[in-house]
Amino acid sequence: MDTSSALHATLSPEHGTRAHAEQYLLQRAYPLNDADGAFGLELASVLCAADAPLAVRQAAGVVLKQYVQERWSLALDAFLRRAQAAGVAEGAEALGPEPKHAIRMQLLKALGDAARKVRLLAAQVLSIVCTADFPDHFPELFPVLRTYLGTADAACVHGALKFLSELVQVELDENQLLVVAREFVPLLQAIISDTSASAHIQARCVLVFRQCLTSLYMVKDTYTTVVAEAIEHYLPPWLHAFEVLLDPAFFCTADWNLPAAWEVLGLRREMVRSLGVASHFHEAFGVRGTSLLHRALENLGALAPVFTRVELTADLIPPVPEDGDADVATDASALAMALMTLLSETFSSDPMRALLVQGGVGGEGAETPALAELLRLLPTFAQMTCDDEASWSEDADAFVSEDDEENLNVTLRTAAMDLTAQLLDTYPRPALRTCNALVSELAAAQPHSGWKVIEAFLMLLGAAHNEIEELLDCDANASILSLSRVFEVLVLPHLDSDATFLRGRCFVFASQFVETLPGDLARRMFAAALKVTQQDAPLPLQLSAVRAIRKYVTRVAGMANAAMGISRPISRRPLRRRCCASLER
Repeated sequence: MDTSSALHATLSPEHGTRAHAEQYLLQRAYPLNDADGAFGLELASVLCAADAPLAVRQAAGVVLKQYVQERWSLALDAFLRRAQAAGVAEGAEALGPEPKHAIRMQLLKALGDAARKVRLLAAQVLSIVCTADFPDHFPELFPVLRTYLGTADAACVHGALKFLSELVQVELDENQLLVVAREFVPLLQAIISDTSASAHIQARCVLVFRQCLTSLYMVKDTYTTVVAEAIEHYLPPWLHAFEVLLDPAFFCTADWNLPAAWEVLGLRREMVRSLGVASHFHEAFGVRGTSLLHRALENLGALAPVFTRVELTADLIPPVPEDGDADVATDASALAMALMTLLSETFSSDPMRALLVQGGVGGEGAETPALAELLRLLPTFAQMTCDDEASWSEDADAFVSEDDEENLNVTLRTAAMDLTAQLLDTYPRPALRTCNALVSELAAAQPHSGWKVIEAFLMLLGAAHNEIEELLDCDANASILSLSRVFEVLVLPHLDSDATFLRGRCFVFASQFVETLPGDLARRMFAAALKVTQQDAPLPLQLSAVRAIRKYVTRVAGMANAAMGISRPISRRPLRRRCCASLER
């Protein structure tokens, strides 16, 4: 048996044949049997063999990846692991410079292969090689990558970008990452500015740029001058390119039946995530910050119809990304989450304040159209999806867990809750005035808008009940937000609704504001919730009623204690982890 036939045999449906071939390949990789690295070069040659079956080339790539991890360098954690376990590693050393050079050149060749899966494997193996060899022992790397990135061959460009995205995610040190940023950020920018480049290729460019930008941020205190110069030179043109590419007009013409449209969503998510990192460089970001954040808000609004079709009406199904490309693929929900995360991360910044309010200081100021649009969009994206409704109807535990105020799972609904809480905490009066206006809009839109948006709006207000009650306690001006109006047009009309989850939300919402409600209304809501528990009602409705009753009892007891001078701690829903998560991604 030779290497090629063994690779063929690993694909056999017969277990015995596969096992024999795998054992042969394992033994061939032992240093005792491969002192000169010939086996590794054989694997690399098969990987590059255009006339070999694709499955065999993939098998060669998988075996080569393991070979490199175990034979390449003692700097790699898996070095000689299996050989030591088999007792055949004594006296073994890493591969010599000649076989390493030959294998590296074959891998560089494979990066430009016509077969996508070959390119992906070559990128993975090369990134492992670079953890040990880059940059001092791999002088051929940069010239070849520059050639690939500058060619019109889409396969070469894709292979080079896939490798770079793999490279910046492995454990390179700060100096290595700075080298990558210096050498390739200008080349990536040229591709971003090329209108003929596909959205998928551009997304890979942005992914690499984001990783480089993240690395610069992480070392900015150590390499202050170098990082400052790099940011000053490179970041402004990228921000300009992002502002152009984030034009929301795309959503008006996109054909969602074509994969290319979804690739654009992937590109937009990568740009939005990059803006989250860029926002930490306050001086450079601040120049374009407000217009970029406005772009983000525009994209969130333009995305809403697509989100509705995918998640609420289920008449649009996103394509499944190809193997190896899921890192730059996305759907409507993931893009919406990225946009909300960006808005949340930049919430306390001057550009965000300029976007949301005019004049005033602190929490004062006049609400802008952007603030109104954001608060109008949050209930849209906080709606129960088709999957949510089906899951929570069948699984009581899932419903209870999701609707728990202490739930720390990050979803679009919880992201919308957090943004609402941020708005009410940072710009309380402008935000509440806007909410007050939305109450009438939502009431007027019924029944055409459906029950889900009402449920979502009540959920958002209810989740921020502490902030709302505190503000209303300090300001008797009902124009800020009239809770009685909320109950009149959004709660009471739906107490007998056929929509189980909306009806349950009404009970929970009322219990969250029980301290503010007039006594007769509180008693009415309590009685209605109690009645549900005595009926053969759907389980989610009964659970919501029980939750509401518990809150009624707890709050009434608290009010009684307060009246008697007994203090108790105020429970507040903790906000979920947001901002710096983008630096960890």
